[in-house]
Amino acid sequence: MKLRAAIYVRVSTTEQAEEGFSIKAQTEKLKNFANAKDYNFVKTYTDPGFSGAKLERPALKELINDIEKGFIDIVLVYKLDRLSRSQKNTLYLIEDVFLKNSVQFVSMQESFDTSTSFGRAMIGVLSVFAQLERDAITERMQMGAKERAKAGLYHGSGAGTIPTGYDYVNGELVINEYSDVVKDVFELYVNGLGLNAISVKLKEKYPSKKISRGTVLGGILDNDVYIGKVKYAGKSYEGKHEAIISEKQYNIVKAIRTRKSDTYKNQTHKKYMLTGLLRCAYCGGRVARSGVSRVKSNGLEFYYECYSRRKSPAHMIKDPNCPSKRHKNTEIEYDVIEFVKNIRFNHDNKNEINNKIDEVTTMKKELNSLDSQIDKMIELYQVSAIPMDKINTKISDLNRKKESLTDKIKNLKLSSISKVNREEKIKEVESFDWDNSDIPQKANLLKSVIDEIIIYNDTFEINWSI
Repeated sequence: MKLRAAIYVRVSTTEQAEEGFSIKAQTEKLKNFANAKDYNFVKTYTDPGFSGAKLERPALKELINDIEKGFIDIVLVYKLDRLSRSQKNTLYLIEDVFLKNSVQFVSMQESFDTSTSFGRAMIGVLSVFAQLERDAITERMQMGAKERAKAGLYHGSGAGTIPTGYDYVNGELVINEYSDVVKDVFELYVNGLGLNAISVKLKEKYPSKKISRGTVLGGILDNDVYIGKVKYAGKSYEGKHEAIISEKQYNIVKAIRTRKSDTYKNQTHKKYMLTGLLRCAYCGGRVARSGVSRVKSNGLEFYYECYSRRKSPAHMIKDPNCPSKRHKNTEIEYDVIEFVKNIRFNHDNKNEINNKIDEVTTMKKELNSLDSQIDKMIELYQVSAIPMDKINTKISDLNRKKESLTDKIKNLKLSSISKVNREEKIKEVESFDWDNSDIPQKANLLKSVIDEIIIYNDTFEINWSI
């Protein structure tokens, strides 16, 4: 498929714009270049009489808009300064507009072409200087934020960054009506409720207020802003704002959360192998680890349970009457591993894969040869050594061959890579040492070859990703 090419031309003075020579010369050269490269010319974007120091140009705005809509594949300019005379703006256009939208960029005079390794290297050179400027700005901002924190002032600003229970007024935190919610969060947690249970309680008590989900409430419990502190770069300073809870209550909560976190890491998390893979066959919901059921004489017991059956959290419930049962983790994991260990996969033909890889290599060499021939034709045009019609005929033939080869390479490459990856994964499964591997190693292998496991009360089905 031909690349859709857009041409951007600009002159900076009214006299040049009125005379039209520079605009005409740029456009003609770029159209000939596009024809020689066998691009599908889309449109010329012209900014007559506009400075290149700023981005506020009508045609440039239109070009950016069309790029973001996906109308263009490559942008051509006569010289780099036609695009912009500002290094910062040039880098912004190339990185954040062109490359971000998978659009190539070519400056004809400087041979600046982002489809080549040299062109991309030039972006790196520009980036170095732009990064120096960004770093200087960041350093100044960080110094300002640190000084605010030392002065006891909260450094957040703007909607969505203010802690629940406070408003941000004239650069300082002021307690609002949500402070009672914060107090209840800490009180309920100290009394033994989990985050999801606290969320339910708060919605019952404050039906008119927007209450965060349980996972967000954890951020409230961990934030020392509620004891009158402000934090910057991991260090806390005495704040000027009024505290909502006492330091004693905060430390109690902190101790509880630390203990629970250690228990989760050391006892629970490492006990589960199928997290993220299980889906309930009855309601279609996710199946998650359900924690400790009870303590047995030989230690703790762990289970997998459908969110619908757990009735929490609310946004994960698919069917409140789901008939699924809870599964002991060791039992379902044993059954899955035994199934994977004993399954026999169909292997692909190795010779077929190798032949396809060799064929792709040969075609790539031929493609490089065609590119070289096209470049030579363009060079001949620039020195006017051969009539343009003969050059165009020759280039058209070369481009047709190139397009046909590119399609063949793409199809062969996708086919061979897919088969090679599948064969490697099958070998990995068949040679895996299940007896001497730990739970994380087993979990990683299963997730690399399984898309999901549909779990029934007495059996399961595996949907493979290979």
